[in-house]
Amino acid sequence: AASSAPGTGATASNNSNALTLTGSVGSEGSSGNADKGMKVHISESYLSILGHENTVYTEMVPLQDDDVREILKYTLKVDDISNEVIRLVMDVSSGNAYWCKAIANFIKERGVKELEKATAGDSKQNSLKQLILLRMEKLTVDQQLLLKCASIIADEFSVKMLQALLPEKLRASVPEMMKALVEHGFIVTVAEGENAIYAFDNLLIQQTISELTPPRYVSLLIARVVDLTHHSYGF
Repeated sequence: AASSAPGTGATASNNSNALTLTGSVGSEGSSGNADKGMKVHISESYLSILGHENTVYTEMVPLQDDDVREILKYTLKVDDISNEVIRLVMDVSSGNAYWCKAIANFIKERGVKELEKATAGDSKQNSLKQLILLRMEKLTVDQQLLLKCASIIADEFSVKMLQALLPEKLRASVPEMMKALVEHGFIVTVAEGENAIYAFDNLLIQQTISELTPPRYVSLLIARVVDLTHHSYGF
């Protein structure tokens, strides 16, 4: 049997072994430069999960203007938002829910004028990186150093690993700094406990912060991480 996958321009064909998707992958109305030759093979075991009566399908789509309006109204505690501000948020975020919320928080902290200045460039990704850097200005020097170390470790990192990397005078304050960074929206808690584990709230945050660290310092940190991992786990 064959069917068309909504919004992808792809055709799905099913046989006893696998599901094959062939065609362009992207949003409707995308240009002819899409990956028209891309094929995705889905195993029979995965198909059995898809066909189960208790399987729930969730379609991830960009937020619409009305969605962004509600996020801004809720975050900023106002009755309404101008269409110009909504369009600015949509232009920068492309309707991505995470970045819509992050931009709303940025507006709450610094105002629309600062958002316009930060997003004046042509590149959406550069605009988002600029927002991240501006939000870092609210952090203490020690919190910024912690984030830089964490960005070199991985997208996830533990309290003990950071304590081993940071200067001795900062080690006792790592747990409290982590809590503050969670409140600021830079990281999230993955696992609680004596050796709590955290992760960056978004990979672009990790990438942006890691780019602030000089290459020589990055090399030293990586060598230290490898040494600590070998010492802890024996490989």
